[in-house]
Amino acid sequence: MSAFVSDGFIHLRQAVDLTPGSRLNVLFERTLRQEGLSRDGRLVCPPGVTSLPPSRVADMAVVAPVLWTAICALLGGADRIRRPALLSNALICNFRTSELSDSWHVDGDFFVHHPDSPEQALLVFVLWSDVEDGEGATRAAPPATAGILGHLVRQSQGLTSAEIPARRFAVADPRYVSLTGKAGDAWILHPLTVHQVEPNPHGSPRFISNPAVALAEPMNLAGAGRKSPLEELTLRLLGHSWEPGPDSVRRTFVPDRINRWGDEGTYTDDSSVAPLLP
Repeated sequence: MSAFVSDGFIHLRQAVDLTPGSRLNVLFERTLRQEGLSRDGRLVCPPGVTSLPPSRVADMAVVAPVLWTAICALLGGADRIRRPALLSNALICNFRTSELSDSWHVDGDFFVHHPDSPEQALLVFVLWSDVEDGEGATRAAPPATAGILGHLVRQSQGLTSAEIPARRFAVADPRYVSLTGKAGDAWILHPLTVHQVEPNPHGSPRFISNPAVALAEPMNLAGAGRKSPLEELTLRLLGHSWEPGPDSVRRTFVPDRINRWGDEGTYTDDSSVAPLLP
């Protein structure tokens, strides 16, 4: 886990089992058919980037034990994680895009961000298909995280993800990482990593998912005591200890995308674990 503390990310190979006939691979193929993306074994590729609502969820510890073990190690143990941590078929599909969108952002559109926020403890990308260079991978800007953390310190009341000037920090140090790999790989990054989608001019479809993992309590960024790799990384990027002030606002809310999926009847309530497969 030293690479995570020094670099701000790790590439975990074969994090989930997507071999033909595996439980998750069956889910993946079934999801494509249900969404009308598969016709007689062929993949129909509409243009653009599409996010699918989750219709099947399962406990990550059960269906993706390799990924779960790595996440536990980065966060200081399973007892520090809010359960259940879910893996779903909420696929983010990049079919054919010819230009870079210039949509730098940080994730977490459902809470007010602070340096120690527990609501999204890691930024996790699971690759459901092979993703090579030039095939619409996610482009991440790990050097921007230090600037984001410093900005949050200066905005002690906290900021929503929309209020964080992600692009400003991303373009200031263009040492980007393209999150490529094989189906079943995962990338795990600091939760405040700025990122955006890369163009996919060749039209070879890219499928990923972005499961959220939450801490039971905010990170410990002040005082003594053993620190998790995530806390070590955050303190290294901050350059000093930190604790929330009296004007800090802790708030979660339902983002527009969830309301839209709810109105459409396509969203599975993630407060309970539904069967992964029918």
